[in-house]
Parts: sequence; structure tokens; C-alpha cells
Amino acid sequence: MASTTQKKSTSTRSTSGKGGSRSKKPAPPPKQPIRREVGGIVLLGLTLFVLVSYFGISAIFIDWFAVLLKGLFGYGYWLCAPALLLSAVILLFHRGRPVQLRVTCALLIPVLFGALVHMGLCQKEYAASIGVLKDLWQDGVALESGGAVSGVLANGSVAVFSKFASVILFTVLLVVLVMTALRLTVG
Repeated sequence: MASTTQKKSTSTRSTSGKGGSRSKKPAPPPKQPIRREVGGIVLLGLTLFVLVSYFGISAIFIDWFAVLLKGLFGYGYWLCAPALLLSAVILLFHRGRPVQLRVTCALLIPVLFGALVHMGLCQKEYAASIGVLKDLWQDGVALESGGAVSGVLANGSVAVFSKFASVILFTVLLVVLVMTALRLTVG
């Protein structure tokens, strides 16, 4: 008699869902966020717009985006499409690995390239004032300087370190950025 009472109590526990593992349903695996993939697709679209602007095709957004990139990075505009494409590939094929550093390094390549070429090719002297941003922007859009961001970075570095030291510094930084973005090591 005691054994039948015991059976009833165990069978009621398993059907109520509090005790046995047979009644619990396995939890569904958490969904993977798709933020990186969406960012990669957006960057692929921007890469297409920059590539089209290289060939002089005119459209409202393409022209506006090209002027923005030229005004900011000047000579670095020519490396914007490869940098955006590299960032898109990194984001689309990350396989769960952390990618923030690699994407950041890839997107900084046009900035440093624009500053490096500004130090080498730009013959115009810019006065150290707030008005220099307007001049750098206009010359960057005309592809005669490093643009507002790269030009200020180059002029500031030349003023602090000298042109020779700045060229060496920016070259080393550019190589480090490319190596980090491509996951290359010295060895």
C-alpha cells in the first residue's frame, strides 16, 4: 500500500511540471543579432556610390557624398571605396569574432592617406586659424589638399614634429592600420 502511494506522488509531480525534466521543453537558442550584417550591406551600398562617383557619373546623392568625402579627406577620397569595401567584407564575414578594431582601422586608412599625401603634394601654406577649415574644405573638394580632417591633421603634425618626422610617423601608422585591418602580423 505504501508503494502505490509513493507512485502516485511521483507521477503527479512529473505531470505538474515542477519536478522531472521530461515535462520541460528545451529553451530555444537565442537569436543571433544581425547588426553587423546590416552594417556590412550599408557599407557595400556606400562603396558602390563612391565607385560610381570615381567615374564622374552625376546624381544628387552620389555628388553630395563625393563632395563630402573630398571635403573631409581630400586626397584620401581615392582610398574611400577600398576602405569601405574592406569594412563591409569584415562585417559580413566576421564569424562571431570581434571586429570593431579592424573596421575602425580600415575606415581610418583614407584619413591617414589624405594627411600623408597632403604633406607630400600640397604646396599651399595654410595659416593657423579657424578660417583654415574653410580653405582646406574648398581645396579638398578640388582635390588640391588633404581636406578638412586630413589637412588639419597633417598641418598640426608638421607644426608639432616637422615635415620629415610627420611623414615617417604617418607612414608607420598607415602600415599598422592596414596590417590590423587585414589581420596581418610582422612574422
